[in-house]
Amino acid sequence: MQKPEIRPLSLDGPDELRYRQPLPHGRPRPQAGFRLRKFARANSTQLGIIGVFVSLFIIFIIAAPQTFLKGQIYYAFMSTVPFFAIMAIPLTMIVIAAEMDLSFPSVMAMGMVAFLLT
Repeated sequence: MQKPEIRPLSLDGPDELRYRQPLPHGRPRPQAGFRLRKFARANSTQLGIIGVFVSLFIIFIIAAPQTFLKGQIYYAFMSTVPFFAIMAIPLTMIVIAAEMDLSFPSVMAMGMVAFLLT
């Protein structure tokens, strides 16, 4: 019986060449499903931000459990943040569209009117 030949899979760098060996009897190797390493590499920035957020949250809970384990602080946060969020959403759309002109203050005013009417 002959040894199966080794075929190149892809070039990842100037000197790096990976190989994939076929299974015996010439059947192709099945494709891998979800790969945690590939997911972590593709989303490393977002995972790092989440890790920093969770770490800071744990540090705050350890430093001041009487404050961060009660619901009052989260109620106060959620009662003040929508004011700024509703005002910032239309302004974000203007910045993304690169339409920074004299309409910027009027859009801010309309955002505040929408906040007052809701």
